[in-house]
Parts: sequence; C-alpha cells; structure tokens
Amino acid sequence: MFKWLETFQAVYETRSFSQAARLRFISQPSVTAQIQQLETTLGVTLFARGDRKHVVPTPAADYLYQNASKILQRLNQVQHDIGRFANQQTQLTIGASQTTANTLLPQILPPLAAALPTITWQIQVDNSEAVLAGVSRQAFDLGFIEKPLISDDVHRRTIGHDDLIHVGIQNGPWLVREAGSGVGFYTRRYWQDQGLHPKSVIEINHNDTLIQLLESGFGQSLIPNTLLPAGLPVIQPSHISRALYLIYPHQPHPQVAQVIQQIMAQSQK
Repeated sequence: MFKWLETFQAVYETRSFSQAARLRFISQPSVTAQIQQLETTLGVTLFARGDRKHVVPTPAADYLYQNASKILQRLNQVQHDIGRFANQQTQLTIGASQTTANTLLPQILPPLAAALPTITWQIQVDNSEAVLAGVSRQAFDLGFIEKPLISDDVHRRTIGHDDLIHVGIQNGPWLVREAGSGVGFYTRRYWQDQGLHPKSVIEINHNDTLIQLLESGFGQSLIPNTLLPAGLPVIQPSHISRALYLIYPHQPHPQVAQVIQQIMAQSQK
C-alpha cells in the first residue's frame, strides 16, 4: 500500500494519470493498476473521469489525501528504523534539477558519501517543479532546485548562487528550457525585463542538448555561468543572480536530518 499511496498523491495533485506516471517514473498502466488496487482494498472509488486528460477526485479521495502525507511520513520513519535494527544500509533518494545536478552534486556528494558510509544514494534528475513535488509527497528524501518555489510541507534553504548569461547568436531563435525548470522560469522573466518578444522559440527539456545546439552556432539562450563552454559567444551578461536551494520535509527522519546538517556545513565553508 506504500507505493499505492504515493501514486495516489501524484494523481490527486496533478489530476492526471499520465502526469502522475511521469512524476513517479512508472508507466501509465502501472498508475492505473495501483489506483485500482487501492480502490479495491479501501472499497471506494477515488477518481471519476473528467475530460480526456484529467480525472476528478471523489469525496473519499479528498479525505484520503488529507491523511496520506501523515501516513506516508509514519511509514517512512518505521521503514528506516527497521532498517537500522536489521543492520542494513539506509537508502536515501535525492531529487535534483538539471543545473544543480551538474554543479552542486559534484561538490556535495563525495564528502557526504565519505562522512556517511552506511547510506546508499539514489539520484533522480528532473526540473525544479518535479523535484519539489517529489519531496512534498516524500518520493525524495531531499532535493536541490534553482527555481524559487515554496510549499506548505517543504522547508527551503539557500545553499549557493549562480548567474545566468545571455549567449549565442543575437538574431537566432531562442532556445529555452521547459516552464517547470528554473532556467526556463528566469528566461521568461528576462524577456519581460528586457522588453523582448521572441518570434522563434524552441523549448528543450535538457541542458546538454541546449548547450550542444549553442556550440554548433544555432540559436541564443540564457545558461548558468557554471555551465558556460569555452568560446561560446556572450551577447551580454543578463545580470540575473539566482539562489540555489536545498529542500526537505519539515520533519525529516533522523538520518536525513544528519545529511542536511552535513550539507549546510559544507555550504558555509
């Protein structure tokens, strides 16, 4: 039932089986099967069909959602406690946006792994909104994001900064990350601040592909200064300095709290 509840939370929050599948890194048929199993176990219908893309929660789903986070938090705590009693290694899952995965994790993870050898690590890379959603529903123990997002059940702390640089070919099409990403968010704000109205926009959901296109001489974009390849023409510094964030549940279990302390100590050096 543990996985069923996590999948239920994802469907409830997105109102979509397909979006829930993407957030849970499973197939849509698996989402459907897990929701059906949960409905059979509880003896209620949780979702009714809305339009072609969305579902509508029933009153039973509303009630279950109000309690699901507490249930999952308690199950997570019990699972980790039992693992320690059995002298097993604890696995912690980190969600990271693409930029933080490329810039922060190489600095943070090696000393963490050395300081906490009994922990095994799983890294999931997605955009900032997906990472926040994962931490909120406790699919991730903690996360790193670059978009200034907030949530009632997630704590956010600044652990670094970077700058975004306007690079590429002045009159080329704009290459932009998807709306859920931090770079995509700041790019669209940059357009507003500069009074820009791009006629040609190509949305790309991966930093590496975007940068490879820029290096080939195609397009213009905002990219983090930490990812700026040598020789790429700079149109102008964007003057956008942004924070990079660590996010985690308000009441992390003890080993996650230990990891958070280690990360904050590193960020202050």
